Amino acid sequence: FLTETTEPSGRRETKMTNVAKGLLAVLKAMDRGFIKPEEGLRRIRTMVTTLETLPRHKGLLPEYVTLGRTAAARVQDGRIRYSTLDSGWMHVALYLARERVAALAATDASLAAAAKEIVGTSDGLIKEANYRALAPQGLLGGGVWADEKTNTQTSSLGFNYGGAASEAAVVVLGLIGMGKLDAGAYQGMTVGTTTFNGVTLLDDTYNEGGVRVGARHRRAERGRERMGA
Repeated sequence: FLTETTEPSGRRETKMTNVAKGLLAVLKAMDRGFIKPEEGLRRIRTMVTTLETLPRHKGLLPEYVTLGRTAAARVQDGRIRYSTLDSGWMHVALYLARERVAALAATDASLAAAAKEIVGTSDGLIKEANYRALAPQGLLGGGVWADEKTNTQTSSLGFNYGGAASEAAVVVLGLIGMGKLDAGAYQGMTVGTTTFNGVTLLDDTYNEGGVRVGARHRRAERGRERMGA
């Protein structure tokens, strides 16, 4: 898995979105001839079999993963955070990998054994993902916190993905195409604008408690808070 952060203690972590994009990078590297199909499938197999070992809630994968000898979900106060956006990126990447690997195996019998395991594991992870359970009002919800031991939901992340100009739109469309969400999850998304440093931008907005909050504005506010402003 790609490392996103290394803490002073030496602990390394990543987000599930990074894992997904690492998988997509392997697919592109094979397409461009940077690595041989055998090496690509070896890497993909390692990634998908590692994903299978992680805890899951309604099929969603943990948002944060601690890296060491093995990968493990980050546990905070006895809970694990599951993000529909991060997990959605991973399931879309798994679907694309599954299709690409199956096509390779169809033309090269020497890849059949590795491809069979990748396809089977990917299918299992995709099948159990229940995004509809997290979109009760049409829009895809942000995700949940779940108890580490019982896997029961302890709280919701408290927002929905409603911005059609955000990366969430790509994930939502992918999940709809995979049959994991209804079309309304995208049809209910809207395009807004925001002004930042005097420049008008498309806004990747959330619907939070009925109030539209621009993510760029939130990042700017967090930045000012960190700087003590």
